[in-house]
Amino acid sequence: MSFVMMKMMKPELVSGYIFFAFAMWAIMMIAMMVPVVIPTLIIFRQINKSGELLLDSAMFLGGYFAAWFLFALIAASGQWTLHYGGYFQAMSFSVRGSVAGLLFIFVGLYQLTPFKNACLARCQSPVSFFMNGWRDGRFGAFQMGLSHGLFCLGCCWMLMLLMFVGGVMSILTMAALSTFLLAERLIPSQSISRFLPATALILVGIFYLA
Repeated sequence: MSFVMMKMMKPELVSGYIFFAFAMWAIMMIAMMVPVVIPTLIIFRQINKSGELLLDSAMFLGGYFAAWFLFALIAASGQWTLHYGGYFQAMSFSVRGSVAGLLFIFVGLYQLTPFKNACLARCQSPVSFFMNGWRDGRFGAFQMGLSHGLFCLGCCWMLMLLMFVGGVMSILTMAALSTFLLAERLIPSQSISRFLPATALILVGIFYLA
């Protein structure tokens, strides 16, 4: 981790910085999203009648994380942009107060959008997701994993930007976000899973700006 931090202290070395930042974000996405995707993977294994259950499960996860690795590349590029532009606080890899406030507000507002609601509904109902879009075979498992990953990405990508507030290498921030993402999928009440967090995020953002 210290080696990666050292490489990311030099934003003028663009390709090297983005490579190591991407590797870090990819590892973080695996650590944060494995607990979130486990319930869906269990249902996939229960529905799948293939004899290659282990391989099909691996293909499903491969498709799922392909979507998140794409986000990791975009996040790494965004991190370099913020760092090169002087918006990061020294050593903490976190954004300054006003930028943090705007991020909280944008994330809170995104929680209330119809697009967020549509993606969350797909993530909350994995049985319905599989029944409406089941594909046989290993490539079918990869396609379903990718499709589910894209819905998950549409649901969560703005929340992931809060890593820029808590620090992109903060274990505590990762744990808090992963716990919230899992709870968001398991709690059916929209007032608890969407509206209350959205209100809290917007209020925190206003506090930061003030």
